[in-house]
Amino acid sequence: MERQRMQPWSQTEEFSLQEARFDPRGWPLLGGDERMIGELEELIVDVAAGKVRYAAIRMALWDEWLETRPFRLLPIGLLRLDITEERVWLDGFAREDIIGFPAYDGEEVHPDLEVSIRHGLLGDNLEVGEGFYEGPLYRNEDLGLRRQHRIDSRM
Repeated sequence: MERQRMQPWSQTEEFSLQEARFDPRGWPLLGGDERMIGELEELIVDVAAGKVRYAAIRMALWDEWLETRPFRLLPIGLLRLDITEERVWLDGFAREDIIGFPAYDGEEVHPDLEVSIRHGLLGDNLEVGEGFYEGPLYRNEDLGLRRQHRIDSRM
C-alpha cells in the first residue's frame, strides 16, 4: 500500500512534538471576532517535507448541518497560537467564513482539496507542486515538529 503524502500527525510515527513546548491539539479556535469557531483536532503533516501544512478543525456545532460535516482544513500559517492561554486564533475570520471552506472527512488530503482551499483564500489556481507551499499560508516555525531518528535494530 502506498503511503499518503499528507498524514495526520497522530497516525505517523516519523514525527515528534517532544521538542516543542506545547501540543495545540485540543485547544479552542477563536475567530477575529473572539467567538468560538471550534477546536484544533489534528495537525496534518507533509511527510516528505517534514512540515505541518494544515490544522484539522472540528467546528463548533451551532448549526445542525455541521453535525454531518464537522471538519475543515486550515492552512497552518493562518493560525496564531496563544501558548499562555492555550488557544488558537484565526485573525480576520469569523466562524461563518469557515463554513464555506471545503469539508474534510478525516481521510486522505487530496491535491484537489488543497487547491480548493488555496483558491478560496487567495483566488489563484496554482496546482500542488513547486511553489505551492511558499509564503505565509504554510509557515509553521512555531510548532517545533521534528522528524524522529530511529536506530535500525538489524545493524
